[in-house]
Amino acid sequence: MRQTFDSSTAEEKFISEIFSDPVFADAVLTHPWISAAEPPVDQVLENPEFAASLLVFLKAKEQPLSKGLLRLLDCKAGELPKLDRRWYQALIERYLFDESWPLNSSAQLHRKDLLARLRRDGLCRKGSCVLCNLAR
Repeated sequence: MRQTFDSSTAEEKFISEIFSDPVFADAVLTHPWISAAEPPVDQVLENPEFAASLLVFLKAKEQPLSKGLLRLLDCKAGELPKLDRRWYQALIERYLFDESWPLNSSAQLHRKDLLARLRRDGLCRKGSCVLCNLAR
């Protein structure tokens, strides 16, 4: 059953907070696919939704976009969609559960605390994030 989005829910609060979170924004800005002049073609093409989610988030934050990533996705900045639940899901799921995302010590602690908070708030259970599954 697909859950609906209610602006008064814990999910909405979380999304609002993560958008304003400087540690999360920095983790996105410094992701290798964003910071590299030429992102790894094989990895990007295996994960185009995640690659697009990085760009969609940065566009919403009015941050510089990776020309290399745009080129690999054959996309122009103006063609990127609005940041919505689908893009948050792709981005947050990778941030929380992808150990290959290189994070500095501050971001590693942030990820750990964020996951603990989501579990405490009932948004993560048994290794999956309820928030991450809303868009599926």
